[in-house]
Amino acid sequence: MLTRATRFHAKIIEKGAATDVETYQIAVGNGRHYGGGNVVEETAEIDDGHLDLYSLEMTNLWKLALMLRSFRSGTHGAWREVRTARCVEFDIETEKPMPVNSDGEIVTSTPAHFKVHPKAGGDGWGWGTVAKKWAIGTSV
Repeated sequence: MLTRATRFHAKIIEKGAATDVETYQIAVGNGRHYGGGNVVEETAEIDDGHLDLYSLEMTNLWKLALMLRSFRSGTHGAWREVRTARCVEFDIETEKPMPVNSDGEIVTSTPAHFKVHPKAGGDGWGWGTVAKKWAIGTSV
């Protein structure tokens, strides 16, 4: 899978500011854990009222192998090649529509809008107690 991965151009919009990136994957999560024990961000909590985003922007995909342990602890943002952000709302735009994966299923395509809705769910933040991760691009 990783040997076929290619970078793509995307625009990440948060707080009205747009950032152009070349990335292998953009992930947005609303809780701490996803995908068999990986951590979106080390301080993330299901009820913190924020979304956490990371974008894999390395130029050599082989470096991902060195980063794998940091994905288990949520410290991957310490790597220069991983962009991270925390906000209540993100927009992701790509040059061509790309599938958005949620818990293993394609649920929509880009452009995509992600937002925390206070008091919309059982925990007061919009998603009950279920953590979600949405991914665009190569799976990690």
